[in-house]
Amino acid sequence: MEKRSKDMKKIIILGVIGMIFIVFLLMYLLVPFFKLKGDKELTLEVNSKYNEQGYLTNRKVLEVSNNVDTSKIGTYYVFYKYKDHKEIKEKIRIVNIVDTTSPNLELMGKTKIDNCSKSYKEEGYAAIDNYDGDLTSKVEKEITDDKIIYKVKDSSNNVITKERIFTNVDKESPIIKLKGSSVNLKINNKYNEQGYTVTDNCDSDLTSKVEVTNNINIYKEGTYEVIYKVKDKSGNEAKEVRKVTVYTPKKCFSSVTTGTPGVIYLTFDDGPSIDTTARLLDILKEENVKATFFLTDKINTDYLIKRMYDEGHTIGLHTASHNYKYVYSSTTNFFKDIEKIKEKVARVTGESPTIIRFPGGSSNTVSSFNPGIMCTLSNMAIEKGYHYFDWNVSSGDAGSGRSKKSTYQNVTNNLSKKRANIVLMHDIYGSTVDAVKDIIKYGKDNGYTFEKITMDTEMYTHYVNNWWIILEKRQFIVI
Repeated sequence: MEKRSKDMKKIIILGVIGMIFIVFLLMYLLVPFFKLKGDKELTLEVNSKYNEQGYLTNRKVLEVSNNVDTSKIGTYYVFYKYKDHKEIKEKIRIVNIVDTTSPNLELMGKTKIDNCSKSYKEEGYAAIDNYDGDLTSKVEKEITDDKIIYKVKDSSNNVITKERIFTNVDKESPIIKLKGSSVNLKINNKYNEQGYTVTDNCDSDLTSKVEVTNNINIYKEGTYEVIYKVKDKSGNEAKEVRKVTVYTPKKCFSSVTTGTPGVIYLTFDDGPSIDTTARLLDILKEENVKATFFLTDKINTDYLIKRMYDEGHTIGLHTASHNYKYVYSSTTNFFKDIEKIKEKVARVTGESPTIIRFPGGSSNTVSSFNPGIMCTLSNMAIEKGYHYFDWNVSSGDAGSGRSKKSTYQNVTNNLSKKRANIVLMHDIYGSTVDAVKDIIKYGKDNGYTFEKITMDTEMYTHYVNNWWIILEKRQFIVI
């Protein structure tokens, strides 16, 4: 009896469970429902992928459609149509495509600059946005005392900024540029300052802050210095020196100096020549030797003059015409001829030479038709700020018997390590150019050094032959 009672209870329980299941089943079948999986409203980043999250329903789904374009910012809709008995119903999911990603901003070069902002040369930058593409042209720059701020904003107002930091450590000294050059001052005359300018990588104007000192004694012959000093805000100092030579006008007994022993100054007169000078420049470049060219005015030679200058040689003046009768007929004609070739060189190179060589040298006799002209010219040249150079080694290449062999022998046989050696040659002769490489080899093999003449080179001059009369203050003075 007890067992039958227990079995009956089990049957009743199973029956109740079955009834409940049937009820729920009927409700599921008879009561319609449609439920979206996930969120009813989604927010996605532009260019991401839209994944359909699905739905739950006990009805027949007729259509799922959407216009979602993740490549474009906007609001989109996903439509779900289903049939509820005879009625067609619809559910909607909202999809928002947004851009919340800032552009990518990349700075080229250094982000910490050991200098002041005014001197910084922009190294470049690039801005790329995930939606707008290239925004480099839209980058804004703001320069402050200690940084450069780069800023760019996309069409969704996403902003990115980056900075270059200036450490404000200025290690560059100012640059003092002297107007004019060295000064030759006649004794007892007043010294007049030629002026100067100052530029600096950071400070705007330092010219007014230059300290100028000098030890010039206008009553005593000698070489003096005018010293120019200036400091920028960071304490970097610049210094330049102008040499001032106080002299007594010579009575045409020109000084002969010794210069730096063991130095060879290769000097070339009467060029440039289209036929030979270019070949000479090739040799000098190959041998890494700088020379000095005393030029005359030749047509179609601008490119050779420019090459001389660009390759670091010294350009001197030898009068434009090299016409003895003309240049030595008067001081006016001489300096007019000098100015002509000077202006040509300045036009080609941007600089005006102040180193000259008299045609025939200061000791020439070709000017004897005008007594005293060389005495006057040698003094006037110095007064006008020129340095003139003669020679103490002649190649003899201007003679009729010139050859490669004779040129080489004349030079090498007369070199001396006890003095400076100023070698006279002419780049208009092929035999001279042929000998140059061997002369350079001889010099190097025997311990000589090669230099070019500059305004700092000690002047070497001959004794003036034509000194019988000088014209000074409209009086004839017999020496």
